[in-house]
Amino acid sequence: MKKIFLTLFVAAATLVSCGDNTTKPAAEATQDAATIVADSTVITMPAGDLAFIKVEEIGYTCKLFQSEGVALNEKINKSMEGFAQKEKNIQAEVNRVQGEAAKLQEKYQKGLITTADFQQQGQALETRMQKAQTNYENLQANYQKDAAAMQEELNVLNNRIANYISQAVEELNADGRYKMIIDATMLVHASPELDMTPAVLAKVNELYAAEK
Repeated sequence: MKKIFLTLFVAAATLVSCGDNTTKPAAEATQDAATIVADSTVITMPAGDLAFIKVEEIGYTCKLFQSEGVALNEKINKSMEGFAQKEKNIQAEVNRVQGEAAKLQEKYQKGLITTADFQQQGQALETRMQKAQTNYENLQANYQKDAAAMQEELNVLNNRIANYISQAVEELNADGRYKMIIDATMLVHASPELDMTPAVLAKVNELYAAEK
């Protein structure tokens, strides 16, 4: 069974932000560290014109994910566990039928039951096997339907998080002070002083709260 995992798909525009040298000269004049206030807490943003953000960390720690994503993950896990248990039960029935069929064949070959009884019991076992097969096919169809619906919910959640991150970056860099903002997963090494993850996370939470 194919598992469903939560992944963040963030547009390239979210990861790279370039200032406009011609229309925003004020950003050229000052590159001191800026600050923002979020929930009465002052958060310092990186000085200079380069910064990075931990996109995945923001995705899993933002209030949107904590409010909606955690519940969705639990729903997905519960669905997979339920499918696995039902699949296990069906397989157990198949194994029982196969075992009983083998014993029935052995008894018949030894002449311990009549042909009529052999055929009657064999037909009953065949009916049980067909029922198990039908149950499995129905289980597969229902699970695939549920999985498709949950995957759509997952995609929508990912898109919302990505959109909030993109909007947060744009607002925080409205003055064009940062010439490049990249995702930390693209880095080999960078000074922690260039990390603007706390500021972006705070802004994402602010945007989410404003739309609730």
